[in-house]
This record gives sequence, structure tokens and C-alpha cells, in this order.
Amino acid sequence: MLLIFFGAINFLFTQVAEVKEIEKITNIESSYPYWSPDGKKIVFQSDRLDNDTEIYVMNVDGSNLERLTFVKGFNGSPIWSTNGKHIVFSSMRDGGNHDIFIMKLDGSEQRNLTNHPAYDGHPNFPPDGQRIIFNSNRIMGLENYEGSVFTRDSNVELY
Repeated sequence: MLLIFFGAINFLFTQVAEVKEIEKITNIESSYPYWSPDGKKIVFQSDRLDNDTEIYVMNVDGSNLERLTFVKGFNGSPIWSTNGKHIVFSSMRDGGNHDIFIMKLDGSEQRNLTNHPAYDGHPNFPPDGQRIIFNSNRIMGLENYEGSVFTRDSNVELY
């Protein structure tokens, strides 16, 4: 079994569970790593170039690094769609608030799914891939970040 995790200082590591070997696969601060559904790639967020958090994808051995987002402001918390065709993420583009976005695997066709003045963040897909679940403070008031959980019909031709 191969495990992936981020350490206390946010570097990405892999570990073979049976052998207990740990191999560092990034040399810069990175976080929120997630496997692709086929197990061949990892998507993660990093502020490696300009202190602006962006989304990257790479092979599981750390090779073939690609930057997917190039928009000023936080872009993070990336998650693969269950069919492996899209990545959903949270973004604070151009100094705005957190909203949920979706894009193709090459970073193209980035689309805002929530566009709401409340905080919407930490998206994820259920196993069937038909909806997106995310945290939001819509019910509690815009200034209160205790949050609630919402679902949104992804409606992005995932299947």
C-alpha cells in the first residue's frame, strides 16, 4: 500500500506502508494532496513561485509538474472528480471571497459554481460524482465562519 501525506512543514511525501519507507517528492511548501482516481497523479496546492497559492498536478513520483491555475488570489483545496475528468477547488480570485470552481484536468474551462458573498470552501465529490459538497457560512451570517455543509448539483457533464 502506498500512502501520501503532507508533513508538519507541508512538504509532500509518499510511504510504502509495508516497508515503512518515506520518500520526499516535493522540495517546497505544498499541501492538500489528493490522488487521481486512477492512482497515477496527485493534485495539490502550493505557493511555490510567488506566495500566491495555486493548484498543481504531478505524477506520483514527483515528475511532470504542471501548474493549473494562474489567477491572482488563493486557489486551493483541489479534489479530483470521481470520474477523473475534472478538478473542483476553492478560489478567492482577485481578492474576492471563497467560492467553489471547477476546471478540466489541464486547467482549462475554469467555472465558478457558487458565486455567493458567503464563504464557500473545501469542496468534495461523493462516490457517485453527481453533486459537490462544500462548507459554507450562508446560514450563520457572512461574518460567522462556523459554517454549515451544503451540496450543489455539479451539472457539468461529469458522466
